[in-house]
Amino acid sequence: MKKILFLLVFYLTTFAAFADEFPWVKQIMFRDSTVWIAVNDGLYKINIKKSGKIDWKKEDKNSTNIYIDKYNRLWKISQESKSNVLYLYKDETWIQQKEKVKYIFEDNNELYISVLQDTYFKYNKDKWIETNIQIEQNNYYKTAYVKKYANMKKLTRDTTAHHIITYTYDKEGDIWAIQTYRKGRHEYEDYLCQYKNNKWEKKSLFPENNGISTIFLRDNGEIWVGGYAFVAYYYNEMWTRIFFLDEYEFNGTDIVIVDKEEDIPVINDDELNNEELARLYGDSAPDAVYFADGRKIGFIQDADGYVNFRKQPNGNSEIHGIILSNVRVFYWDDKNTNWWKVEVNNIKGYVHKSRIKQLESS
Repeated sequence: MKKILFLLVFYLTTFAAFADEFPWVKQIMFRDSTVWIAVNDGLYKINIKKSGKIDWKKEDKNSTNIYIDKYNRLWKISQESKSNVLYLYKDETWIQQKEKVKYIFEDNNELYISVLQDTYFKYNKDKWIETNIQIEQNNYYKTAYVKKYANMKKLTRDTTAHHIITYTYDKEGDIWAIQTYRKGRHEYEDYLCQYKNNKWEKKSLFPENNGISTIFLRDNGEIWVGGYAFVAYYYNEMWTRIFFLDEYEFNGTDIVIVDKEEDIPVINDDELNNEELARLYGDSAPDAVYFADGRKIGFIQDADGYVNFRKQPNGNSEIHGIILSNVRVFYWDDKNTNWWKVEVNNIKGYVHKSRIKQLESS
């Protein structure tokens, strides 16, 4: 009985982790071989090596703004308990710089920060020195964003497109944008488009509509987009989606709790809280806890740091994208096949069973 009670607590803890605020990608920046991704739930670091192997980790859970200056220095603003704190990344370590920082920016080849009460500091010889610089509208950060979205409204969209979601410029000054096109009466599709020689050209249909909100260009020609619980990049006329952000929504009765004595066979997941459990079971525990549809909780493990997430149960199938190692997934084991059904970010596909490890409850 103690084992079942522990299992119930384990499931609840796992669900709480899955049910955190859904991650929304805000920034994607590139420094050497590393991709830095700022999300509303923290800062992620993905290192794609020349060998093809991938290392990744969640750098912290507080930083949601990053900046790379012209000298390739990486900065982050971390939302901590007392104030926003600025850090510099140096020799694989984050070094604290200033507190109460609102934003960081460059102006006339100089690096500045703004702190509370619109006080400005300039970075000079590894020190922040207060300055009386005059910034347009006394708020560079707000002005920059206002200008961007004002310019987006002025952009001449493809006449057949419904609207422009987001855009950026490449080194040649051409515009790359995600545009929404009407597919049916209430259906829409998102396309990557390029504006060159005064005309729009559709480059690629984004395979799945996930609320794209950002677009960034890498020096090697990759085009990265981010949005609601996803990141993807476009290269060699192909989209690759990277699954590493936890996002899951429960529908209906996902957990079955069996208690023979009390005759309570099923409890909906939204009723599973400490108060309800105490009322039903006191110091005892139910006889069994399991998923209604037979799914299990596991994680991906591969020497290359990722696995292909396939649309069909075979090694030649098209892929949804790649799932990074140590990412939690739901899976259904099947003794009759080597390809097990997997669900991540509410998308179902298939992964070879050798790459899936069960998340132990003890």
